[in-house]
Amino acid sequence: MPETETRICRATAADAEELSRLSAAAFPLGCPANTRPEDLAEYITKELTPERFRTLLEDDRIVILMVKTANELAGYALIVRDASHSQVQ
Repeated sequence: MPETETRICRATAADAEELSRLSAAAFPLGCPANTRPEDLAEYITKELTPERFRTLLEDDRIVILMVKTANELAGYALIVRDASHSQVQ
């Protein structure tokens, strides 16, 4: 089996669509089993959009690092450098 290359890189606005797709697919997996599908859909529609990721990437306090395996997005880390950011409370 050939070795698969894994790399970590900093996300840019061009990655927003890919980040949104992965987030929308993974988010329900981390929620309680009894979470209503309509609540999941509402959150995903509001918070995990490409536009939302572009906004986050424009913020100098935020860095998104992506993990790519075989050139496919396998995961990401969103790092907030300022604890006073509105999402950190």
